[in-house]
Amino acid sequence: MTIDDCIAEVDRVHPNTVPTDIKIGWLSRIDQYVFEEIIRGREGSDGMTFKAYTMDDGTKTLLVPPPYDELYVHRLDSNISFEEREDERQANAMALYNQTMQDFAKKYVREHRAKPHPRPKYY
Repeated sequence: MTIDDCIAEVDRVHPNTVPTDIKIGWLSRIDQYVFEEIIRGREGSDGMTFKAYTMDDGTKTLLVPPPYDELYVHRLDSNISFEEREDERQANAMALYNQTMQDFAKKYVREHRAKPHPRPKYY
């Protein structure tokens, strides 16, 4: 899913007035968390870095692949609901986000071994 695809889907599911640059910032923070907490310490991430998304990155593919990429829509829906003080909708969307993120993390950890930790030097 690209950034533009995600924002378009969120806008269809939950019409809102939140500016696109704020939604991109939210997506950037989600992927920064995914990169730092799930991907970076695992095999296959050598040489990978994460740079925050900008308004020019609409065609970039988000880090979490299908079918787990629905977590982006749930999180943006939750954030929008929070801004609009729709407590029940926000709680439901956040629960869906948390479950999908947990499912993705479990799958990723199962499929990618942890990188070996460097041995500390004791002098």
